[in-house]
Amino acid sequence: MRSKVVRRPWGTYELVGQWSGKITVKILTVNPRSRLSLQRHTRREEEWLCLKGSAEVRVGDRTFRMEPGDRTLVRKNELHRIHSERGAEFLEISFGRFSEKDIVRVEDDYGRAS
Repeated sequence: MRSKVVRRPWGTYELVGQWSGKITVKILTVNPRSRLSLQRHTRREEEWLCLKGSAEVRVGDRTFRMEPGDRTLVRKNELHRIHSERGAEFLEISFGRFSEKDIVRVEDDYGRAS
């Protein structure tokens, strides 16, 4: 499978691959002074590994800083968001049935909230 780059208002994600219909790997590139929507997923968990830059991350009720090498787990239905002032890159591994339609946006800087 060839990787596919998808543009979003906050940056891009590169779809690296999907396996067994249950594992999806993406690289998220967050532009400086940008943040993803505050969202949750009903069908999948995600593990994030910070590759470059730094970001303020919200997972559930916790807000914390991630630097290269830091990782965290986002459980099903748990609210989450990435915000970076200087730009950042994350490896995202999704576990479960992956679909971009599985995003429930609670807050969004770009008018996409449900």
